[in-house]
Amino acid sequence: GRVGDPRVRGPQRVFDLHQNMGSVNVSVGCTPAQLIETSRATAQKVSRRSRQPSQDLACTTPWLPGTIQDAYQFGGPLPSYLQFVGISPSHRNRLHLSMLVRPHAASQGLLLSTAPMSGRSPSLVLFLNHGHFVAQTEGPGPRLQVQSRQHSRAGQWHRVSVRWGMQQIQLVVDGSQTWSQKALHHRVPRAERPQPYTLSVGGLPASSYSSKLPVSVGFSGCLKKLQLDKQPLRTPTQMVGVTPCVSGPLEDGLFFPGSEGVVTLELPKAKMPYVSLELEMRPLAAAGLIFHLGQALATPYMQLKVLTEQVLLQANDGAGEFSTWVTYPKLCDGRWHRVAVIMGRDTLRLEVDTQSNHTTGRLPESLAGSPALLHLGSLPKSSTARPELPAYRGCLRKLLINGAPVNVTASVQIQGAVGMRGCPSGTLALSKQGKALTQRQAKPSVSPLLWH
Repeated sequence: GRVGDPRVRGPQRVFDLHQNMGSVNVSVGCTPAQLIETSRATAQKVSRRSRQPSQDLACTTPWLPGTIQDAYQFGGPLPSYLQFVGISPSHRNRLHLSMLVRPHAASQGLLLSTAPMSGRSPSLVLFLNHGHFVAQTEGPGPRLQVQSRQHSRAGQWHRVSVRWGMQQIQLVVDGSQTWSQKALHHRVPRAERPQPYTLSVGGLPASSYSSKLPVSVGFSGCLKKLQLDKQPLRTPTQMVGVTPCVSGPLEDGLFFPGSEGVVTLELPKAKMPYVSLELEMRPLAAAGLIFHLGQALATPYMQLKVLTEQVLLQANDGAGEFSTWVTYPKLCDGRWHRVAVIMGRDTLRLEVDTQSNHTTGRLPESLAGSPALLHLGSLPKSSTARPELPAYRGCLRKLLINGAPVNVTASVQIQGAVGMRGCPSGTLALSKQGKALTQRQAKPSVSPLLWH
């Protein structure tokens, strides 16, 4: 007999069978119970799984080989920085900051900036200039400046200490001391209590750079053992574009260490519902949200998730959610995997390497032409939406939207730990005997979103 215009209980949706001739493995508007349970269990037990054996042994190997403990890595085409708001020195009119610095090849960049929260006091900046460490004051009062005698060396750690007594600066680099000239005929008001500061480390937001600052770029390299008055600094108030420091080589790509880092891209040329997206991923964990396309709290949207052995693509067209998935037994094999998704008027298609699957669902006419916003790695903290899965941990590269490569532009926003400078090089593939980790050196790209 004949079957025509079937209707499924739930959100009203009519399926044109003439448009789906010869389909196989098609899912309509529902996620299989196995995937639902897998997603829930993964979200609830991800921390416990990280401590227990897993069938995919590659996901349990050291997820960052060569990582330097308690060290931060800065640099890339966009600002990367830490901010500590409201820090107060233990002594009035005195400030003592120290740290270990390992610069990359670049010989200049901002290391520290202390901005008084009162707004009417001088500030202190520490930066690299032609290989020398320089500390100087900015703002009201006489300018104090001191420069290290020796040059910094790329790839080597330097112990740097700055003491600022309002009338003089002492700079110590690897035990070598230098002093600024003492401010004469200038009376410093005696503060009743230590003044609170906002301390920026490694750089500043793009909007905070001005012609008054001695440098216009952030630091490129690694920092560790940040101390105020010989006491370790607490957890940063804000972290943007900063990752754990990796001692090995880097290759092209965005690096997500799994600390809820988010890269948000405005895509003016991509309009719902006709969107195609392609990228390469190299996961380092068994579960995570790879991307969310669309508004965080509104339909239509499309999400790509990696589960233990599946890649799941979900979309919501305003009338209900529909999904498709591809089963892939070894996602954490240390290799790059090509992923492509295509969202059309009534089709959602997923491709993972040589495997593919699709589902159907008609998008309402009223939603046609909706702007697309792409979140990579997780959802922004400003969103009240809570992803079912933890943040993505691993690397992404070769991002294409509607067939065109996406480059870093002013429309990019970063939250949390995201490595824009490059991705740790090498594979995490295990041999048959369970041995770990081989590395392949590659040249880091200047623009990590433009991958060819």
